Amino acid sequence: MRMTLIDEVCQSALHAMKAMLSPGATPPAYTIQPADLVMQVDPRRLRQILIHLLSNAIKFSPSNSVIILEVEETENSTKFAIKDYGNGISKSDIPILFEKFTQARSEEQSKQSGFGLGLSICKDIIERHGGSIGVTSEIGQGSTFWFTLPKNTSHKV
Repeated sequence: MRMTLIDEVCQSALHAMKAMLSPGATPPAYTIQPADLVMQVDPRRLRQILIHLLSNAIKFSPSNSVIILEVEETENSTKFAIKDYGNGISKSDIPILFEKFTQARSEEQSKQSGFGLGLSICKDIIERHGGSIGVTSEIGQGSTFWFTLPKNTSHKV
C-alpha cells in the first residue's frame, strides 16, 4: 500500500467505464471532498472495487439513468458511494449479495451473466483494508452501494 491521490484512482475507474455506456448515455456524475484527498491504500485494488461497483450500476440501470460516484472524507475514514436509479434490489436479496456464488434473483438481474463473485471479492478487499461495505436499496428507487476505508491502515491486503 502507498499514499494515493484518491481522485486519480476515481478518474481512472470512471474513464474505464466509458466503454460500457450505451451511445448517448450520460457518464456517471462524480464528486469528491476534499479534491486533494490522499490515503494509504492499494490503488489497483481500490480501482478494481470502483470498476466493479460502477459496472454493476451501469449494467442494472436503464441506459438513460443517472449514476453517481461520491467520495467523502470523514473524521476517521473515507466513504465511497455509488448511487443508481435502476430497479433496486429486494430486501430479501440484500443479505446474500456479498456471499460467493450468489446473485439477486429479480427478473432484470437474472438476465445478466456472471458467477456471483464480484461483490464478495470487493467485500474481501475492503475488509482487508480494514473497511466495511453495504447497500441500501428500494425496489423502483435504485440502490446505493457504499464502502468505507480507514484513513490510515496497516492491514494486510
